[in-house]
Amino acid sequence: MIDGDFIGEETWEEEAEIVDKLDVEHYPYPYYIDYVIHRELVDILAEEDLYGSKEAAYEAIYNDGLHIYTLFLSGWP
Repeated sequence: MIDGDFIGEETWEEEAEIVDKLDVEHYPYPYYIDYVIHRELVDILAEEDLYGSKEAAYEAIYNDGLHIYTLFLSGWP
């Protein structure tokens, strides 16, 4: 994320602290959730006229109270 200039070093460190504090019981599939947010959702929101850029999309995700609903079938082959 830092190498691709999606976020700065400070933001990365802040988010890393949050993830480190999360309980696996309440955050059971961190790689999936991170992929959805940082790869898919940012691109989708950046294409919308309301946000228009990746920076604005990140701002919306982390500060505008967006709720994200997705489907993950953990027992699916």
